[in-house]
Amino acid sequence: MRTPLYQNVCQILFSLIYLVLYTAVMNTVNPTGDLDTVECILYGMTLAFICDEAIKFWKVGRNYLEFWNAFNSTLYALLVISFVLRVVALAHSSSTHDTGRQFYNGLSYNFLAFSGPMFWMRMMLYLDSFRFFGAMFVVLRVMMKESLIFFALLFVVLAGFFQAFIGMAQVDSDVDMTRPIIQGMANTVMQSPEFDIFQEFAFPFGIILYYVFNFIVMIGKFWLPCEFSWGLLLTAFQFC
Repeated sequence: MRTPLYQNVCQILFSLIYLVLYTAVMNTVNPTGDLDTVECILYGMTLAFICDEAIKFWKVGRNYLEFWNAFNSTLYALLVISFVLRVVALAHSSSTHDTGRQFYNGLSYNFLAFSGPMFWMRMMLYLDSFRFFGAMFVVLRVMMKESLIFFALLFVVLAGFFQAFIGMAQVDSDVDMTRPIIQGMANTVMQSPEFDIFQEFAFPFGIILYYVFNFIVMIGKFWLPCEFSWGLLLTAFQFC
């Protein structure tokens, strides 16, 4: 087990078992809140992973911290919260009509389901040793770097337009428009603009400014794939 190749194979095997256990738990929800054998094994493996991370951090120090450690720690934290909520549910009456037990049991499963994407994304950590996945991760790193630059610039643009809309809301009416403005701007970023909110808002300045905001966001989203394609070509050239 001192060979890195065998260590990686072992880690992939345990990660697959971890993923299978999670899938089994999510497909067999217990309405009563009781912990079955599969859930006990899942939480037991989580405790083992937490101990392993803690021992490595104790031996290596803060230099051990990186993206994947933070990612795994977030996943384990969600599972710990899910387990604690399950214990709180078990502390209530065993009756299925107990509202407290049902509430905490449902909240526990919601936290567990919320961590589903992280279970699958966790596999990428151990597939990095394969040539195909390793090359794709290099491309992903380039894409993420360009995306961070784009979102940093987008944040500045959002702050400017948000302040303008809030200023119009204070002048135009006494109704609190903060939530509709945030929702409308967020929907624009997610490619689902809501023009109805700004149609009669500080007319005609509100709707004109919202059109300008949509145009800038659209241009930015067109620029990002172009930058990503350029980074992808450069990465492929380096591999060649």
